[in-house]
Amino acid sequence: MYAFESMGNALKAMAEDRKIWRIPVLLMGISTALMAIIGIGDDAGMANYNPDLSWGLVIPLVLIALALRIPPFYYPTRAYKLKHLGKPIIESELLMESFIGGLKVILISIVYGLLAWFIALVLLIPAIIFYFLVPKPAAYVLAGATAIPAVLFIIGTVAMMIPAYIWSDDFSAGIDVISLAWEEKKETMLFGLVLLVAVVGLIGAAGGIMLVISWASSGLIAALLIGIIDGLLTGLANALANVSGAEMFVRISGRPMWRKKDEVEVDPDWLASL
Repeated sequence: MYAFESMGNALKAMAEDRKIWRIPVLLMGISTALMAIIGIGDDAGMANYNPDLSWGLVIPLVLIALALRIPPFYYPTRAYKLKHLGKPIIESELLMESFIGGLKVILISIVYGLLAWFIALVLLIPAIIFYFLVPKPAAYVLAGATAIPAVLFIIGTVAMMIPAYIWSDDFSAGIDVISLAWEEKKETMLFGLVLLVAVVGLIGAAGGIMLVISWASSGLIAALLIGIIDGLLTGLANALANVSGAEMFVRISGRPMWRKKDEVEVDPDWLASL
């Protein structure tokens, strides 16, 4: 099955080559820790930490924290593609490339996001109708039975859109994912389920560790530790989603998408006739 194979290959690749994920995960850890130190976000709230810092210090630190979150949008998929190509992953070069690539991804994801919301609305129409028109409690059963497959399909599709764009360096590739996913509806829904379980598991683990820290301590140190744990595991979940999304896209597209767009296929029979 494509879904399990994609997740398995993603985990295997990330275990074999830490260069695929360690920089973006580290950046997310630093970024989230900075936000917690500043006192912004839920991490600081869990630690009962509310520092009184001047805006002259807060604003630069927030900008740095936000800038550090840009490369993780792009880096893991691009690194995974380099691994497919058999090219070395030079982390310093890829990091610089990922700042520009990440900004492009953020802009493009706005368009993809609007499309995803539209698809979600269309697919959830039956669930909405059942919920409001069918008497309770049957409405809950029917709405849930129609909403769950739709949500899983949306999760699986969205998880492939940005990786498809990065992998092929083509804006239309992310849009083409919609039709590809529809052709492989069952696999896409299964991939959405597998990815959801994996990501929720990582985030759940982070939440459990953070909760223990908040019980044991408070203040700056607790906020720093909670921010680091939150950032590292969130970054790891993001990397896993991107790498598995790229792998799934390659499989359902049925094409070797790592081939360069300008590379010409040569017919061997034509060569033999020379």
